[in-house]
Amino acid sequence: MRKALAGLLVGGVCMPCALYGAETAASLQAAFMEAAAKAGPSVVGMYNIQKARIQGYARRPRGYFDMDEFFRLFEIPFERRSVGSGVIIDPDGFILTNEHVVGNADEIEVVLSDGRKFKGKVAGKDARADVAVIRIDANDLPAARLGDSDGVRAGQWAIAIGNPFGIFEDNPMPTVTVGVVSAIHRKLGGAQVRGRSYGDLIQTDAAINPGNSGGPLLNLEGEVIGINAAIISPSGAHAGIGFAIPINRAKEILDVLKGGREVEYGWLGVGIQPLDMDLSEEFGLEEPSGAVVVTVVPGSPAAAAGIRVGDVIRECDGRPVRDPEGLMEAVGRAPVGKTVTLRIVRDGKEMTVNAVVGRRGEKVT
Repeated sequence: MRKALAGLLVGGVCMPCALYGAETAASLQAAFMEAAAKAGPSVVGMYNIQKARIQGYARRPRGYFDMDEFFRLFEIPFERRSVGSGVIIDPDGFILTNEHVVGNADEIEVVLSDGRKFKGKVAGKDARADVAVIRIDANDLPAARLGDSDGVRAGQWAIAIGNPFGIFEDNPMPTVTVGVVSAIHRKLGGAQVRGRSYGDLIQTDAAINPGNSGGPLLNLEGEVIGINAAIISPSGAHAGIGFAIPINRAKEILDVLKGGREVEYGWLGVGIQPLDMDLSEEFGLEEPSGAVVVTVVPGSPAAAAGIRVGDVIRECDGRPVRDPEGLMEAVGRAPVGKTVTLRIVRDGKEMTVNAVVGRRGEKVT
């Protein structure tokens, strides 16, 4: 028996195991290649072009003039180009990208994976979601398949495709990098200051660099599960921590953006703060999960629903509210006019209230 087993060992490696491992690796490699082949043609390079004119002075070539004429004002045209990525979502020329990639552009140049170049026009954009839709004058384009980001789990494979550092210039085929989904439901609180709501992101260690923004994050089937949007890095380049906007978040507003309409966000009209352990004990809660109401805007949906200062909001429409950002995300994504059920804790007792979601920015009396 030992001789038989020894015959299966080569260099201390079990041959069936080695063969199985090689087959698995080859199968996985084939899956990566197939996913890249499916989505690659739909990925575009994008150039944000900002134009300006620099003023200067030139001396008159000869002759004598008074001081007002001695120097002549002139202007030099100046052009700044920044790079990004995008993904075709409709054969008729609609491209999904980040708002921060194109939001301040004077002109947009789009480079397809086959090398063709087009002028792009913003169909719609939303800074809060950091999502924009660009349109080019083309049809019969290869559109990517949009997946279901609600099913994404930490540990699954993730594939990032895009235009890092603008290397589309040398070869229009997109760059493919592979990693895993490192975490889900990540938030970047500092972005709130810049008007963006990064409260529910997919984290990945697939290499994402400047220029990847707006490109897709794929699953192993080649479906888009996210739009790459941000990185954390001391150097500004890949450090293993990147973030993508879940594609389901973008799906919610795609029709609005394609139609050139403004995205409406829900509003309750409360000021809220997070719970810590001390506050949790004071409110009789076992864990610091929820949002404490510290102010209620008179005439707001919250006031009409009877919400009071000191209430702790624990759920919104059946979904747990873990912190203030979670409540803002849930209410913000709710359609204006929808009635949502809030589970709250008041004076140590649980109760539910119904509130009709208002529109962020509306005036109240």
